[in-house]
Amino acid sequence: MKTILLMEDNTAQALFFIREFRREGYHVLLARNGTEALAQVREQIPDIIIMELTSSFIDWDGDMRALLGTFRGIPLIINTAYDCQREKFRNWLPDACVVKSADLSELKSKVQEQLYENDLCLRQVS
Repeated sequence: MKTILLMEDNTAQALFFIREFRREGYHVLLARNGTEALAQVREQIPDIIIMELTSSFIDWDGDMRALLGTFRGIPLIINTAYDCQREKFRNWLPDACVVKSADLSELKSKVQEQLYENDLCLRQVS
């Protein structure tokens, strides 16, 4: 069972995403802020991270640098209500960016795609 770390501070959105991804057979960890995300990743390394880009709770220079620097091999999908423009991502780039929607088919597709690509990379290294 693949594990998703969901970084989302909106409770209703988080519960919706958790329910939908559990139906797909994923184990979902929830982090409501950057500190929780770091703690979750240290406790159990996820297979993929889905992060709400505009969350005001994220300390970009501290939490995100620590999270992305320590666990570079984990695919990152940005899920945002705003346009996915690369210049917004500062010095790091996500593996994918999906504009939020009540229809999670695009997000689910990107999760499957990134997990598949990551598995291929890991097999080639082994």
